[in-house]
Amino acid sequence: MANSKIFILSAIDIHKRDDKRWQKLFEICKVQHPVWEKKTLNEYKEFEIGWGRLYDIYDFNAAYFIDKDKAIEYAEANMADINESGAYPYIAIIPRCINLMYPESCKEDITVLKYDHTIDKYNIVEADDDEYVMPIIQHYTLQPVSIISKKG
Repeated sequence: MANSKIFILSAIDIHKRDDKRWQKLFEICKVQHPVWEKKTLNEYKEFEIGWGRLYDIYDFNAAYFIDKDKAIEYAEANMADINESGAYPYIAIIPRCINLMYPESCKEDITVLKYDHTIDKYNIVEADDDEYVMPIIQHYTLQPVSIISKKG
C-alpha cells in the first residue's frame, strides 16, 4: 500500500518582526530563560534569525482533505469564510504523510495561496512571488528548504 497524505488547509497571517516586537520577545525570553539576562538584544535576534524566526505567523487549520485539488477548490470557493475580512491573507495547503512511521521522511510540496482583494479571490503564488511566501513554506516544512525559482 502506497503512503497516503492528508492535506491541511491553514489560514495564515504573517508579519515581519519590528524593533518593538523584538524587544518584547527578548524581555519574555529573559524571564523564561535566565541565561539570556546576560545577553544583548542583538545576540537574541541573531539566535532567532538563525532558526528562521524573523516573522510572527498566526494561523488556524480551517479544513482537512485527502485530495490536494479539492483543498485548493475549497480555498477558492470558501474565500469569505477563510479570509475573515482580510485577517488571513494567505492559505497554505500542507501535505502530511499518514500510514507510515517517519512522516518527516516524506517529500512535501506546500502550496501557498494569497488573497487578491481586487478580484476577491485567493490565487496560488510561487515562493519568489512575494516576500512572505518562502517564510510560510519554511514554517510548515519538516526539513530545511531553500528557494528554487520557476521564473526564467
